[in-house]
Amino acid sequence: MVHSENGFLLSYIKYGDADAVLHSFTKEKGFRSYFIKSVFTQKSRKKSYLQPLNELNFKIRDKSSSSMPEVLSIEPLKIVESPGSKSDSVLFFVSEFLNHILRDETEGHLVYYEVCKLLTEIENRNYSAHLVFMVKLLKVLGVSPFISEGKFLDADGGVFTDEPVNSLYSEAVSNYWKNILSESEPYQIKIESLSRPAVLDSILFYYSCHHSGFKTPKSLEIIRQLW
Repeated sequence: MVHSENGFLLSYIKYGDADAVLHSFTKEKGFRSYFIKSVFTQKSRKKSYLQPLNELNFKIRDKSSSSMPEVLSIEPLKIVESPGSKSDSVLFFVSEFLNHILRDETEGHLVYYEVCKLLTEIENRNYSAHLVFMVKLLKVLGVSPFISEGKFLDADGGVFTDEPVNSLYSEAVSNYWKNILSESEPYQIKIESLSRPAVLDSILFYYSCHHSGFKTPKSLEIIRQLW
C-alpha cells in the first residue's frame, strides 16, 4: 500500500554508495525508519533535503510487517532557515537528542507540535530555545518534575526540595526549571549566556535519571565550543 507521511528528519545512515536508511519523527506514527534508494546519486536532488529537522513529506510503500517501509519520493514541507552556525549546531544537537529519546514513541502529535514551535524560535534567533524545548518535552513524555515550594530541584526524585541534593541544581538553575515548567509562554524566558552550560548539564542529567539507556549526544562538545 502506498501512502504519505509527514515527518522531521532526525538522522540517516548511508547504505552502500547511493541508498540510505532514514530516521524520522512523524505526526501520524511517531518514530519511523525508512529505506530510500538512490538518494546519494550524483543527479539526485533529494540529498539536499536530508538536513537535521527539515520537515518532509514521505511517499511510502509499506511492505510486510518484518520489512522496512520504502520511500518512493520526498518533498520538502519546511526547510529550516538557520540564521547562522550557532543555530546549525543546535539543530544538529537536537536532532541527535531526539533520534535517541523518541525511538519508542508511537504517538506523534504533541511532540510534533513542540518541534514546530522550537524551529520557529530558532529561526527567530532565540538562543535559549533548545533548553526550553528539552524541559518542555519532559511534560509530553510524562516525566517532568512536580512543582512545589522548594528552591532546589532533586532530579532523581523529580521534585523541588528545601535543601540542595545535587550540585548541578543550584538555586538559579532550579529557578530556570521552575519558570519554564510553570510559565504559559516559556519561550519568552531568556536564559543568560553564562548560565546556559549549567542549565544544559542539568537537563541532560535529568534525562539520564528518567530515560532508560540515555546517551549524551556526541554533538554536545560542538555546542559547548560554540556556546
